[in-house]
Amino acid sequence: MIFVFIEDGRLDFIEDVAEARQRYKVSDVESRVFQFYDDSGSYLRPRRSGSGTFELVPGPDADEDPIWLALFEASAINPNPWFKTIEEAKTHLRSKSAVVDRPPSDA
Repeated sequence: MIFVFIEDGRLDFIEDVAEARQRYKVSDVESRVFQFYDDSGSYLRPRRSGSGTFELVPGPDADEDPIWLALFEASAINPNPWFKTIEEAKTHLRSKSAVVDRPPSDA
């Protein structure tokens, strides 16, 4: 499962990269309209893999928001067969040992 954060604040869920290729245009992916994370909370970096297609590769060193921040900023989820609420998605991610809650402040 892939978590897809859309720039308008919605959260989408897809099965795999094949579904991502069907649903999202390469130009939008390259423009960062979508941010992808696997279900362990790791960022997936889009990489063009040919004319009109892309791959999603692990990008742990990427300068992207951690998934907890992306979840904090999400305002709604799109209808999907897995989760009804953002909290249900967080519970799933926690079961995969992902950090989904804001870390305590050092202040």
